[in-house]
Amino acid sequence: MFTRTQASLSKPAELNPPAKGQEEFAKKFGITWKAALEKGVVYNAVDGCKRLGVDGVVMDKTWVTLLSPPLHHPSCTHPTVCRVATHPVE
Repeated sequence: MFTRTQASLSKPAELNPPAKGQEEFAKKFGITWKAALEKGVVYNAVDGCKRLGVDGVVMDKTWVTLLSPPLHHPSCTHPTVCRVATHPVE
């Protein structure tokens, strides 16, 4: 088990999520943790901010938005992506 701080600051390859967490990750994102690491598509919070060109405040607001109930848009096939695309953070 790892803490939120470890997950926020450690490089994804340094983490070893438990099997249940990896199953939930694969179900939510449609890719296994291992495959996501190999493709280089997972980031810690610091690197994610750099990659997205945002600061921690914007990242936090975006995270809160993603955790809230999904927006249902008829043309969206992926609720998380749809939420970000149709509900930008100010």
